[in-house]
Amino acid sequence: MGGELLLLIMRMLVIALLIALVIALIVAVNREMRANLAQRADLKKTEHGLPAFYKMIYLSGAKPKNILNITLNKEIIVGRNEMSANVIIDSSFVSTKHTRLFNFGDSVMIEDLGSTNGTYVNGEMITAPKKLSEDDIVIIGDTEFKIV
Repeated sequence: MGGELLLLIMRMLVIALLIALVIALIVAVNREMRANLAQRADLKKTEHGLPAFYKMIYLSGAKPKNILNITLNKEIIVGRNEMSANVIIDSSFVSTKHTRLFNFGDSVMIEDLGSTNGTYVNGEMITAPKKLSEDDIVIIGDTEFKIV
């Protein structure tokens, strides 16, 4: 009978250790997930906490023909020619293929495509792809947009 009691106590200790291990694992995973979320806090979110895409809102200048509020969730080519651009601005200040906007990881990037008049972000001409942020002002030819 003494051996059975000892065996029962050992089984209960093993079960207690397994429960403690599972709890420690849950706490560690939870801590890691919170740390990862804190790192990603700069991502724009919807009211449901899902990633949201930036939009480029028309402010002034020559109006785009087809869209005034552009959701930046895929590659966008801004230009004057309907055959080579998906956002068309009919202005002599805008090149045939003027600017490219594209996603790179969690970022939205803008790149001038060798246009004659350049692409400006917050008053500075860009010469290489540049990451866009909320409230940036983008000028393409004589058309001004705001990133929201």
